[in-house]
Amino acid sequence: MLQRIGIKRIPAISRGMNYVMGQKLKDVCDFVGIPLGDIKEFSVDELAAKMDIILFAAISYMKEMQDEDLEPKLPNRDRKIRQLCYHVYRIVEAFCELMDGEAEEYHTTIADIPHPKDIISGTDLANYGLAVLKRFQGWHSSYAGDGTEPANAYWGDVTLRELLERVTWHPGQHVRQIKMYLENRGHPPSKPIDESVFIGLPMPKKIWDDEPMDENNETMQAV
Repeated sequence: MLQRIGIKRIPAISRGMNYVMGQKLKDVCDFVGIPLGDIKEFSVDELAAKMDIILFAAISYMKEMQDEDLEPKLPNRDRKIRQLCYHVYRIVEAFCELMDGEAEEYHTTIADIPHPKDIISGTDLANYGLAVLKRFQGWHSSYAGDGTEPANAYWGDVTLRELLERVTWHPGQHVRQIKMYLENRGHPPSKPIDESVFIGLPMPKKIWDDEPMDENNETMQAV
């Protein structure tokens, strides 16, 4: 059915033969006829500042992770925590590759690849993350646009600012997951992220997909 109406990748939402890709909340809200809500449109500089905080937190968390922390699989997912940690940085590195002309399109085949065999420990992941952060900061320091130029992403027409917004909140969501994971293992991060960095970003309320919600659509204590 999805391929018949032209959908080649998910997530997407369809009604009859019409559809929109699910990566842009505004498109989804417009399609189903509900208000988007109070979402702030951050500038490229503001998003880059948030990215610094998010990646610094990820690097800090992974420096403190032991081998036994990296082996378990995610809740309801066939993916180890080690792969999730690598994915946090790979999201941003794939963006940099697009900006530097090393990729023609931002899509999952470049953003969600297996971690290399030599990236095993928490220290390995932290060192890799630091290199990605430096690359992103290098791109930002040389960027002279205003974010309105088009960016080639697999889900449709987006501006550079819109792509950067997704590339910022996506690893941010995973950093929230890693923080909760470590807390549940009994050794929370010594330098937890200031979660005010997430205010205004179009992020899910839930940290994990299976978190229960109450009647007011608020997250409840995970069971």
